[in-house]
Amino acid sequence: MSLQWKKLTQNIRLTPLSIRFESGDEISYQIIRNFERLEYDFNMLGDNSIVIPVGNYTNWSHQIELETANYRKIVYGIELKTEGFWSGNRTEYENELIFRPFPGINLNLGYIHSRVNLREGNFKTNLVRFLGDFDFTPFISFSSNIQYDDISENIGMNNRFKYTITPGSDIYFVYNHNWFDDNGKYKTSSMMGATKITYTQRF
Repeated sequence: MSLQWKKLTQNIRLTPLSIRFESGDEISYQIIRNFERLEYDFNMLGDNSIVIPVGNYTNWSHQIELETANYRKIVYGIELKTEGFWSGNRTEYENELIFRPFPGINLNLGYIHSRVNLREGNFKTNLVRFLGDFDFTPFISFSSNIQYDDISENIGMNNRFKYTITPGSDIYFVYNHNWFDDNGKYKTSSMMGATKITYTQRF
């Protein structure tokens, strides 16, 4: 809701088909109705090349998902989506591969391709993402998230180390690093480190 008590967004999701096989593999088909109210012009790509004007936008989406069982060492998922998107339409497919070589280690590689056609202009995007989760012990873990897209041509990395002193009391060390493409060479645009401590006192 906006400050004027007007509806800004609404999603209605229907699932006509959802099948889970004895193996644990799943397939589903969803229909989604999306409503968005733009109160300000939306600079979609950040460079003023495509600006979505103020207005109300109602669109429908059709989505098919297939995912192999989560207990496997190698899990594969694919999602195909075609939808109305602002003043036009978007076709998107997503692939995800999860590899669990040993207990406590999860490696996730994802790829998303989008093709967007709007009244204001057309574009394509490709996004590659890597997620790594490492649980060394019940008290020590490390996670890493690395992402690249060919619109910004930036690479972003987020690393987090967590040490659990006692359940509910943790120490976090976070390191973020971003790179930008400078004529074919990647240079640092920003980097940041932070520490966070949480403590729980039980009575």
